[in-house]
Amino acid sequence: MKKITVGGVPEHYNYPWKLTTRNEEFKDLFDEVVWKDYPSGTGAMCQDLRASELDVAIILTEGVTRDILNGNDSRILQVYVDSPLIWGVHTGSQNNFEKPYTLEGKKIAISRFNSGSHLMSYVYADQMGWTLTEDDFVVVNDLQGAVDSLQKGETHYFLWEKFTTKPRVDSGELKMIDECPTPWPCFVIVVKNEVYNKYKVEIDLMIKRVKEKAEKVYQDDDLISNVSKEFGLLQEDVILWHHNLRWNTENTPISMDELEKPIQFLRALNMIPDQGKEEMKKQLLGNEKLRI
Repeated sequence: MKKITVGGVPEHYNYPWKLTTRNEEFKDLFDEVVWKDYPSGTGAMCQDLRASELDVAIILTEGVTRDILNGNDSRILQVYVDSPLIWGVHTGSQNNFEKPYTLEGKKIAISRFNSGSHLMSYVYADQMGWTLTEDDFVVVNDLQGAVDSLQKGETHYFLWEKFTTKPRVDSGELKMIDECPTPWPCFVIVVKNEVYNKYKVEIDLMIKRVKEKAEKVYQDDDLISNVSKEFGLLQEDVILWHHNLRWNTENTPISMDELEKPIQFLRALNMIPDQGKEEMKKQLLGNEKLRI
């Protein structure tokens, strides 16, 4: 049986993927396409790609770039979201942190190492002029774990996509005291090499259909209400998110130029091996001549 498992965070960005899999729009390509939610994010997806428990991932650019360059046998196919992810800098509602500078030297909650919450903490620290070490982080697994940890005072702040956490802010569980946009396209589409070698034509067609769906639903009059219901967000928050959203609807391979910023960031932190551009290109994009 031709079965493929696709995974991503259970967030609004993945609405086109959820629609197409739910509507069985790939049944001529595969006998079964399974969508798998990853509430704990990029680190968990990287782990499952390595373990061959996940075939295709809609995943944060910086996290998967690091993991592939450190031995994950997968490749980046295309950009999925061109617009930056806006990370909220959150703290527990009961504490006295009100200004970003008060967070210097405090404990940071992360879903796991190599996750977006981990790597973007370094981006934020760089913007603030701080230096971090691995001892600054506490693994809390997911958003609920972060809420619990912050409320208990075990950790002091946590970075997560701001619209996903907005209901927690509105309820008083969290407060957001700053924002940190991703300085590169935020989500890419990644596939296990062995899976792509086996199902290249089918996977390319699957991605093409998802991007066509994204282009269509972006202009759909019902998008705001549908996303609001699907992900439990207020309509006014979905409107704000939609205003800045740019799904990548071009069915073109990613290039090394598009990965230059995250590579420079990871290299500066000594998170990737020291190697030349051609070697990195082979690892990140595969060996196809079409990839430039």
